[in-house]
Amino acid sequence: MMKRIPLFLLFWLTCTICMGQDRHFTFKGIPLCGSLNRFSEKLIEAGYEPNNYYNLIYHGNYNNYHDCCIHILHLKNYDKVFGVTVQLPMVYSWEKLSDQYKRMKKRLRREFGEPKTSKEEFDKPDLKSNAEKYQEVLQGRFKYLCTFDNGIGIVCLQIDKISPFETCGVLLSFIDKASLKASSEDGDFARTLGDHLNRVIK
Repeated sequence: MMKRIPLFLLFWLTCTICMGQDRHFTFKGIPLCGSLNRFSEKLIEAGYEPNNYYNLIYHGNYNNYHDCCIHILHLKNYDKVFGVTVQLPMVYSWEKLSDQYKRMKKRLRREFGEPKTSKEEFDKPDLKSNAEKYQEVLQGRFKYLCTFDNGIGIVCLQIDKISPFETCGVLLSFIDKASLKASSEDGDFARTLGDHLNRVIK
């Protein structure tokens, strides 16, 4: 289970969604909108393969990383897509985790500019070794995330624990503002967004 989203980040995400436009953010050229079936078909057309055991999870390459997991984001009991989360291949050391994170952050900065929010720290100060850092990550005693905004969509990059596996990974979420806003029947965007980003990996 991923950690809870910090309140400052959730407040900013909510504000940007409420100001979103009618244009749609895309993932691999596919608009993040429409029905689950249609979006799934477009992922398959783009070369992604469905998971044999879990619905709404696909496998394929992303940004030169092989065998990534693509999780489709949608509102519970609502057949409308508002985003995807890409799980980069799992690794088992802080060196590899931080390398994936830094490489992806560098690419996102080239595409979207400086991050709108960023928090990258461990709960314990002065950790001396990478082995110590990895143990702190496994215990969930850290926060590594940053967000980007291009006006019509939000990108959230983070390191988080992956359940049910006893490891951690780099997660990259693409969220379309217009689709999430339109799909939120009760208008509670903060709760809706928070619930989904906190439960991407079950």
